[in-house]
This record gives sequence, structure tokens and C-alpha cells, in this order.
Amino acid sequence: MKNKTILGTICGIMTGICWSLSGVFAQFLFETKGLQANLFIPIRLFVAGVILFLYMLFTNHKELFAVTKNKKDFIQTILSGIFGTMLFQSTFFKAVEASNAGTATVLQYLAPVFIMFYVCLKKNRFPNKLELLSIFLAVGGVFLISTHGDIHTLSISPDGLFWGLACAFGMFTDTLLPEKLNKKYSAIAIMAWSFLFGGIVAMFVFKPWNYPLEIDFIVLGALLVTILLGCITAYLLYRYSIKTIGPSKASLFSSSELISATILSVCWLGTPLMWVDFVGFTMILFVVFILTSEKQNSTT
Repeated sequence: MKNKTILGTICGIMTGICWSLSGVFAQFLFETKGLQANLFIPIRLFVAGVILFLYMLFTNHKELFAVTKNKKDFIQTILSGIFGTMLFQSTFFKAVEASNAGTATVLQYLAPVFIMFYVCLKKNRFPNKLELLSIFLAVGGVFLISTHGDIHTLSISPDGLFWGLACAFGMFTDTLLPEKLNKKYSAIAIMAWSFLFGGIVAMFVFKPWNYPLEIDFIVLGALLVTILLGCITAYLLYRYSIKTIGPSKASLFSSSELISATILSVCWLGTPLMWVDFVGFTMILFVVFILTSEKQNSTT
């Protein structure tokens, strides 16, 4: 049991590292290879969906098609793919393109604040003291990252701030929409359908055929990292972590993405960050710790 707990913890941490690699390699493609997010997003979504679909088709086709037997659930799966998976993935990589992987990753972790507000509205209650503290830290963190403490200037582009906040909302919907489906059906099967439908719709939304694509071994390798490591491997690691140590702890350890994305972005890609950025990042990291601990306490 102890060994499984340790392995689950490691898998949670590795999940965050894999997610961070996806964002940093995407930033690398955008900055050095001229790849545009409008081309990258649908390719990543669709290819990941096809791989997951084929994996389930050949390993457990009954679980894959189980959701199609219930019309209401299948429609919910399609909506989850479009307004959950596609919205989250597209806004995240648009945020990376407009700012950098570290900043986009930090801003996406404002999602627990959206979830907290949703829970409070659903239960018709006011946020408690720790939740109010998390709101203060979240607002303060975004303020420092976006202005560096000067209310008269923006240290991040308006597009970067917009897509970063949109990404946090996308992460919220991507968490919320498939929640009941994941309890009823195979989570990997739901993810396969979500990525597939999300990728198909993204093709029509972003029209990748309008953007140039020059493929070489470096571009191909970076794309494979974002798909195989940043999507499929990360998700499988996360599912194992949830299974062994529970969703709250798995979510907490996977927030290693915040740290690893920032370190990789600065050390590898030379993204300039000031001390005030790190203060803002730390404040948002504390939001994750507070709300994750609150969630864990409320379920024990």
C-alpha cells in the first residue's frame, strides 16, 4: 500500500511535468519555428483524439461505444468535447502564443476559483474565510503578473491576459462538463470522444489549412512531445495518481506544472521574468494549495 502511495505521488508530479513540457514545446514551436496556434491547436486535438480512439477501439471497444447507446449522454460527450476540451486546449495555447508557457500555465490555475464560485452558488452559500483568502491571493497574483504593481501599465499583452483568463474558465468547464460522464463510463473513452469531436470542430473554427506548415524532424519531434507526453501520457499518469492517492492529492501534486513550466520557460527558452512575476506565481500557487486542501477536508 505504501509503495502504491509513493508511486501515485510520483505519477501526480510527473503529470504536471508532462503538461508543462507540452506548453514549453508549444512555445518553442511558436517562437522559433513560426508555427501558429491556429494551426497547432486543431492538429494536436485531432491527432490525440485519433490515437486515443484507436487505443480504446483495439483494447476495449465495448467501453468506447458504451456512451453512444445513451443519446443524452452522447450529446453531453460531444458538448464536453467542444465547450470543455476544445475550449480549454485552444485558449491555453493561444495564451502561450500571446505570452509564454509559464504565464499561461499560472493563469490557467485560476480555474479552482471558478470552481469554488460554482460550488458556492450551487450550495447557496457565501465563501468561507479560506476561500475569501484564495480570492484575494488570486486577484493579487493576476494584478502583479499583469501590471508588475503599476496600475498604469500592462506588463503582459492584453491578448495574453485575455487568453490566460479564458484558459482558466476553459479548465473550469473541462473539469465540470465530463464529471458525471467519467463516473458512469470509462474516463479514457470519454476523453477519446472529447478530443476527437473537439479536434473536428477545431478544424472548422481555426481553418489550419490557411496557415503554412514546414515539417522537419524538430517540428515533428516537438509535436509528438505535446501529443504523446503532454496529452496521452500525462492523462494516464493522472488517472493512476487519482486511483491510488485520490483526486485532491493528485490535483495538488500535478500543480508541479506551475513550477516546471516556469523553470523550463526561463532556463530553456530564455523567457524574461521579474521577481514580481514570481511573487504573483507564488500567490496563485497558494490558491491551488488552499482550495485543494479545502476540497479534501470537505470530503473527509
